[in-house]
Amino acid sequence: MPLRFQNPPDASFERLTEALGTAASGAVGMKTARSSLPTVGLTRPHPVYALGLEQIVQGGDLSHVKPVGWRYFIEGSDGKTVAAEVYLTHQPPGHRMGALNRGKSVEGTLDQLAKANNDARFSAATYDVQLLRVPALCLSFLWLKAPEDHGDSFVAIEPTFSPFSAGEVCSVTELEQRLKPLAIERLKTDDSPHQ
Repeated sequence: MPLRFQNPPDASFERLTEALGTAASGAVGMKTARSSLPTVGLTRPHPVYALGLEQIVQGGDLSHVKPVGWRYFIEGSDGKTVAAEVYLTHQPPGHRMGALNRGKSVEGTLDQLAKANNDARFSAATYDVQLLRVPALCLSFLWLKAPEDHGDSFVAIEPTFSPFSAGEVCSVTELEQRLKPLAIERLKTDDSPHQ
């Protein structure tokens, strides 16, 4: 199998199960008891990274991008998939429940995961599944982290906009070249912090 989901930190999955076991109901279709929660492997855990506008403009590779949390997929009581996110924090235990969501971003991620898993371009190696977000531009990419002898790939996730289209695969160089003009333009018109 070309795609691999990583093992999250124990504290991250514990925050997820605690939160879902106590408050798992509401608008996203989650109604569950703690005993019915899936095991960690069935949730397809993957780290989430955030890329700021200043980081894009400064350039370089993505080795400086820091993880901001872990994302898990869970089936809602209505049969639809819900993404649950646990954020990293600076205070013990280091993780807190962040968000439950569904919609285009979740569907888009699942769609691109299925396509990438069957894509011959990714059959020669095992790729770690990660998510890269550019919050200030409202863009997300499935980040297929390659082993040393292969290049990372970034797949645009719906919803997206030009110069990206959903499902389009970019190298790290292509991604940075396309993001940089967007980041420069955004920084010209927006004075809020972006790091």
